Amino acid sequence: MRRTRQGFTLIEMLVVIAIIALLAALLIPLMTGAIEKGRRTQCSTHLKNMVAIMTAFAGDHNDYYPRLHLENNRAPYWFDQQVRDDQLASYGLDREICYCPSNRKRWNRDDFWNWAGGTRASVWGYAYLAADTQWVNHFTYPGLEDEPKAEIFARRSTDIPADPIIWTDLNRSLGKWGWFGPGRQGANHLKGPRPAGANEAFMDGHITWKTWSDMRLRLDSSGLKMYW
Repeated sequence: MRRTRQGFTLIEMLVVIAIIALLAALLIPLMTGAIEKGRRTQCSTHLKNMVAIMTAFAGDHNDYYPRLHLENNRAPYWFDQQVRDDQLASYGLDREICYCPSNRKRWNRDDFWNWAGGTRASVWGYAYLAADTQWVNHFTYPGLEDEPKAEIFARRSTDIPADPIIWTDLNRSLGKWGWFGPGRQGANHLKGPRPAGANEAFMDGHITWKTWSDMRLRLDSSGLKMYW
């Protein structure tokens, strides 16, 4: 058998290459999983900070959470830039914590932070579910149809709402595009073509990871569907 200058036969070299390929096939998923786990932990920290900011604001405003949504809001991830900058920046809100690092088609971009280059709307990578009456009335809430809409989510930190979540990961299916498009990824944490789950932030400050199999359709507005 002919040997290379280093003393290896061709077959021996192919065996080494095959072993390296096998190890790579075993290690890459583990590394990818570890990276995603780190991103998920960072996402959880973002939401914990969000809850702390909302709670601090409520403490200074007669227990009312900030009214962050636009009056004719299209969805709970569309926000009012003026409230963001004039009221929440002083409580520590900054751009980085408004977007999940796991979203591969990152929503943390200039045209989302300042939508269309204007001074009105801002699109974030998380949904804020504190009850702004104007916003709540735009949608239906499967499973909570019998609840008065003003009582589905908390308006004040002292409320006992039907749904005590105030922030959640983005899990938005939009019309014919589903979880993708146009040029967007509608779920922060994906596993293949579908969401893996979501970090959910509660009024008391604790964060829970919920797997996709445990999530349900919670908000429905024709083409827009949101899950948590």
